[in-house]
Amino acid sequence: MKITGNEPATGFGYANESSNAEYEGLTIRQQLSMFAMQGLLANTEIIGAHASEDISWISKHSIHQADDLIKAWNEMSNPNI
Repeated sequence: MKITGNEPATGFGYANESSNAEYEGLTIRQQLSMFAMQGLLANTEIIGAHASEDISWISKHSIHQADDLIKAWNEMSNPNI
């Protein structure tokens, strides 16, 4: 099953008045980005190596890591493992 990353990260949802499914919370892509950023921020060696740079590299790199993981997931022959 291929994913775009825009799917809800959790199965919690509800039907609104027009019976369209709506979800609260993060998408798969947002949650993967969050975990990637958490890992980067926890690694003092990475933070120290980039101390002179604009801090926005952490956000951008976290999103790229999430996108790469989604791409790899979709390339797997059996992603349900």
